[in-house]
Amino acid sequence: MAEYFGYSKPKTNYVFDLEAAKKLLDKAGYKEKEGGLRAKPNDKKAAFQFKSYLSSKSSGSEVVELQKCLAKLDENFKELLKNDVDGKYGKGTGAAVTAFQEKYLPGTSATGEVGPGTRTKLNELCFASQNNFSPLKITITTINQPQLIMTANLIKEYWQKTGVTVDINITELSELKTVIKSRNYQALLYGQALGSLPDLYPFWHSTQVKDPGLNLAGYQNKKADQLLKEARETLDESLKIQKYEELQEIILADAPALFLYNPNYIYWASEKAKGIETTKITDPSKRFQNIENWYIKTKRVWK
Repeated sequence: MAEYFGYSKPKTNYVFDLEAAKKLLDKAGYKEKEGGLRAKPNDKKAAFQFKSYLSSKSSGSEVVELQKCLAKLDENFKELLKNDVDGKYGKGTGAAVTAFQEKYLPGTSATGEVGPGTRTKLNELCFASQNNFSPLKITITTINQPQLIMTANLIKEYWQKTGVTVDINITELSELKTVIKSRNYQALLYGQALGSLPDLYPFWHSTQVKDPGLNLAGYQNKKADQLLKEARETLDESLKIQKYEELQEIILADAPALFLYNPNYIYWASEKAKGIETTKITDPSKRFQNIENWYIKTKRVWK
């Protein structure tokens, strides 16, 4: 934005630094696993655990979970429980618990009741803590256009070097409105056309997070909101520039989005054509905006 509108260049400047990226991911808890891929330990405890002593006098939710657990562990237990799955600790439940103790707790007395030892084993087998890993995986959504697909694959290549698993979701332009409206993406690779006059309010103000706003990153910052409001309302061009230059530092520091590149569109013109003075083209059609001043032939005239 700074170069396009002639503002001061930002003080913050991000470069591709593989080692710095790896350190940041390590700090965030995503460690390299076998094969170089990154994942974070998932130590969430199970939502349910057996806590009570259960016997023929018991009933209720814990007995229901006990019956479900036993039926899931072994077909033999399921057969013993076939007439006893109503949340009451009947003969079938007692028989299934006995069979469970004989199978999983050899050397202990098979009482048919759920004491501390049986309870611990049931929790281990049926509601084990999720001591697995959550992989660091990101899906990039972009439009089915050659330039954007190529860019998405380059990003995928760079991110995979840090251990991130990356998928690319390519959508047709006709489907993009629905994707944006529902904010149905993890990372959106998208082009933004800047007009000849800057108005960044729709893209970064917190009131524009939901459709039809264009704050596609879901960015919210009170100081940024104030600067956007002031820049939009002022008629003083120098004050507007000051507000936007301050805003760009805040956005770059928060990094709600990655600004990748600003493509140059080059149009060839014959040396015979004169009067072509266009330097900034906001969209392809604007290359003809001063066509009335173009000319080829000249002639001498008396003044």
